[in-house]
Amino acid sequence: MLTKYKVFGLLFTPFLISLGLVTSLNQPGQAQGGDQFLCVREQGIPTTKFQTPNGSDPMIRWTSTRWGRWTPEARCQEVSKQFQIALDQGRLEHITYGSSNGYNIICAAQTAGGACVQQIFTLAPGDDPNEVMAQIRDIKDGLSSAALEQQRPLLSWYNGRPYINFRVYRDLVNRN
Repeated sequence: MLTKYKVFGLLFTPFLISLGLVTSLNQPGQAQGGDQFLCVREQGIPTTKFQTPNGSDPMIRWTSTRWGRWTPEARCQEVSKQFQIALDQGRLEHITYGSSNGYNIICAAQTAGGACVQQIFTLAPGDDPNEVMAQIRDIKDGLSSAALEQQRPLLSWYNGRPYINFRVYRDLVNRN
């Protein structure tokens, strides 16, 4: 015989399980060492932020509304998630650009000069990928000048394409 507690459990257990799954999917991933990409609001602007245990850096401020259904908030959430996936899967050694389906993209590469191994986000038609890469590199005052003091460059060029060395970037963020 089913008691009212068993009926409650039978009815709501699937709901509670699905609620737990949804909650876990919405939590930011965390790479080894506690590094993570977050979508936060800074001065009211959705911002993809990279955070280490010792520092953080606002990488991309999302202000454009040229993407139709992709609001700045939605792009921030999705791009932060894609950066985190690339980091968690060990694919984020360098950030560069490439193309996919006729669009320029920002992507993860495992080596400087290497091919894209994971798309991070698509650029709007007419966006210059070199300018976008420069904005990612320079968004924090002093970050690239601090890189000049290092023996490993933050930015290198291969076949006319810029590659941001993510390990150098992480080290710089970690010092701030």
